[in-house]
Amino acid sequence: RFRSRNIADPIDMGRADDHRAVRALGVLFGIAVEVVLADLAGLRVLQGRYDEARDLGREAILLCREMGDRRGIAWALESLAVTHAAQNQAERAGRLWGASEGLLESVGSSVPPTYKWIRDRYFDGVRESLGERAFEAVLSEGRAMSIQQAVQYALADES
Repeated sequence: RFRSRNIADPIDMGRADDHRAVRALGVLFGIAVEVVLADLAGLRVLQGRYDEARDLGREAILLCREMGDRRGIAWALESLAVTHAAQNQAERAGRLWGASEGLLESVGSSVPPTYKWIRDRYFDGVRESLGERAFEAVLSEGRAMSIQQAVQYALADES
């Protein structure tokens, strides 16, 4: 089956130089690069490419921090939460979701549909894995984090 490689097809983007393509798309369409990176991270999770997803989510966080984009940081935290949830790291995923929720609430925003449908694939599984009480506890821990704590937690290597 023939399939042309189209730079605007993010599912086809799989090589190391794809970050340049993502940046070009962001500039071309006026989309913030960090948002495109976080979206691409979600696609990488669906493809089972977790290391790439984690790296893209972290890069999005760093760019958002540099630009002072609190909402973008929250969205990038969402992409990292899904990455950890997909790898059965339920506590870490829950804390990141809590941190994202707290940050989104503080800026009067919510999870965009492009992240919500991916989040919905994993959220209940994490809740079930941890149990209701433990799940609510890790969400609360995440919500209580300052933005600096959330960024530090998201960028730290998992133990």
